[in-house]
Amino acid sequence: MQSRQVSSANSGRCELFDHIRGTSGYIVQAAGAHDVEQLVQLVKRSVPDIAATEAAIRRTMAVNANSVLMIRQATTIVGVYGLLLLNVKGLEALLCGQMDFGDPDPLMIAGPSEKVAGIYLWVACAPGLRGAATGNVVQWLQRREFRSANLFARPATAAGKRWMADVGFEPIICGQSDLWRYIRAPIMLANENVSSTRKPTAEDMIYDTPFPDSFEYDFWFADGRSSVG
Repeated sequence: MQSRQVSSANSGRCELFDHIRGTSGYIVQAAGAHDVEQLVQLVKRSVPDIAATEAAIRRTMAVNANSVLMIRQATTIVGVYGLLLLNVKGLEALLCGQMDFGDPDPLMIAGPSEKVAGIYLWVACAPGLRGAATGNVVQWLQRREFRSANLFARPATAAGKRWMADVGFEPIICGQSDLWRYIRAPIMLANENVSSTRKPTAEDMIYDTPFPDSFEYDFWFADGRSSVG
């Protein structure tokens, strides 16, 4: 299968987000309530002034258990991704600049029976991984319940902004300042009968290109850098 590509003066040719290849050795799984304290401490070591509180994270997870993903290497937690899995009301609030990133309203998060209308990349923290596990998170987001939802983020650094442009995110004009959107173009499942109740495996997915080695990040999304606005 041929994938679309974008180019950048800074990093050359790079695959779109949905085509970033997973890396063996990393496992992505939904965090449990007992993991939250450790994950918050991991993020705070990179971003001491993070606005999102542990209580807000727990409230978000209580609505949708897939809101916080942890990256494991063997038995060690090496990264965390926080996702605001927005319902229609939540997506509208995001685009109108009415989202409180430090303490999201639980009513704006899609519950288990609701369609995910959009995904805001709330937290991305993986110190020293050089983006190696990003493709594994991409694989998670190719689950049937997530793969049609557009992605949104606010880049916190110049490096993050360059990377987002490289993989297909674009800034949009709306009520929320500095908001970028990635319009999903999901890669096809090799087996269209893959059950939505199990995590897709590497054999189910088609990946074309690895994450560029030249990119390094610790924390590159503004995950609650401020509250509304």
